[in-house]
Amino acid sequence: MLDLGTFLGYFCIVACGICKLPQIKTIYQSQVVGGLSLTSILLELYCHGCQAGFYISESYPPLEYLEYPLLVLQNFTLLFLVGTVSGSLFKSLQYITAFSTLISVIGGGYFTKSTILMAMSLNIPIGVSAKLAQINAIRSAGSSDNVSYMAYLINFITGAARLYTHFMSRGETMVLANFAIMMCANLGVMGAISSFRGQKLKSS
Repeated sequence: MLDLGTFLGYFCIVACGICKLPQIKTIYQSQVVGGLSLTSILLELYCHGCQAGFYISESYPPLEYLEYPLLVLQNFTLLFLVGTVSGSLFKSLQYITAFSTLISVIGGGYFTKSTILMAMSLNIPIGVSAKLAQINAIRSAGSSDNVSYMAYLINFITGAARLYTHFMSRGETMVLANFAIMMCANLGVMGAISSFRGQKLKSS
């Protein structure tokens, strides 16, 4: 029988593995990117990429971090779609290549643990900035109809689950603080989505 920590680990992986699929579907069907922040996607990629690389380099059990590579792959898909819809596919492919290289270098152990943790210390301000960028994009567009609730709701729930599993495991303070602060930031984006849902998209 699974203990609570193991169950939460599987839950986080499955939930995060699908959390951005509604957003991908929305952009694919609407062929409109208004309200969706490219800056937010790139900042999220930095945070998730650093975390994925750190856990790989430190030989964490895959059950404790597999959602991060899955989030990275979904954001790569979003980047590809945004590039296709907005006519900037080459730039999107450059971003995908750059982040793939970054994750490979970190995960390959080319940096010391202290160096990676220093880079991860930026995850909190960068992660919050990503959420603020998304809120600003919604406000600028005047509508949140092209932005999915699901990713932020799931990120909030899995953040709470990961807070527990990491506290019970190794419990690095920086990692725990990142989870707690990002939970609050996800709530902020959900509030913005709710406030601007059903509004007309501003003409560019």
